[in-house]
Amino acid sequence: RLLEQDGRNQNDSFQDTAFSSLVRLHPDKAEQLIAHFSARREVAVPLLNELAGTHPVRAAAILQSGSAPPEYWQAMHPLSRSWSLSDPAAAQAWLRQLPEELRAKAMPVARDITDDFTASEWMDLSRGLTVTVNTAGRYAGQVLEQTKDPAVLADWCASFPDESRGQLLHALRQRMGDPAAADEIARRVQEMLAADPQ
Repeated sequence: RLLEQDGRNQNDSFQDTAFSSLVRLHPDKAEQLIAHFSARREVAVPLLNELAGTHPVRAAAILQSGSAPPEYWQAMHPLSRSWSLSDPAAAQAWLRQLPEELRAKAMPVARDITDDFTASEWMDLSRGLTVTVNTAGRYAGQVLEQTKDPAVLADWCASFPDESRGQLLHALRQRMGDPAAADEIARRVQEMLAADPQ
């Protein structure tokens, strides 16, 4: 078993090195291979991750194409990191212009891009997006870095669809470690929704 594991590690290392060289020397060819191997995620996803770390604009275009499978969004980590260093203004502009559906996939993992946003801008960009079980904790952690004000948090939570709102409130409760404060936010959300049923 150790020999099998060692063989897999060597294959992964070879693949990483090959992808890195390909992306660095022939980014156009890397894009073509990502499209060609889209059904083989074990090839396309690592190649896209490598492209995102070296050529974030190219990777962003693939993600924004609308046909990117969910696994491709793993590339947001290296994309966010590399683009925020090479051209933070362009990375922020790209994130701002994304349609809501794509921004919902990008925002939870675009921390390097959103670090320089003001609290109100971050909250406005995330407001009302679809939140999943996997992203609720990330949103909760990020919003708590922006503010601890129960009124502001309640207003932000109230902007989300019902299911997303419930997941966010649950994640906030877990992240805050203060049940009374979490209850206060939930109470305020209920008051807002009762006052303005849509």
